[in-house]
Amino acid sequence: MPARKYTDEQRLEFLALIDRGGSVRAACAAVGVHPDAAYACVDDALRLTP
Repeated sequence: MPARKYTDEQRLEFLALIDRGGSVRAACAAVGVHPDAAYACVDDALRLTP
């Protein structure tokens, strides 16, 4: 099964929820992102942050 692609809008909304102090699981549920993809998104964001 191919990996699901999430939109930039979903990623930005997810990261905004996390930035406001939300949990990864709660942000996943709100945005409709799978937790595995969400943790990868967080890792990518942390690597890009100076």
